[in-house]
Amino acid sequence: ALIIKDSYANALIPLLTANYQKLIILDPRSYWGTVGEITAKNDIDDIIFVNYALITSNADFVGYIDKILK
Repeated sequence: ALIIKDSYANALIPLLTANYQKLIILDPRSYWGTVGEITAKNDIDDIIFVNYALITSNADFVGYIDKILK
């Protein structure tokens, strides 16, 4: 699974290890590629967004998400 996250997801990630053989963790604030590149290289079936609910009001963070989804 690919997890697109901010720091709020750090507590959840250990719980997901029991359900997935492979987890790829992506913080859009520090990743410069695209989701398409990651999914193509890693045969990903599931994408999980785990973010602080009010982060969507932060224009900078929304810009980071927009950039990686192109």
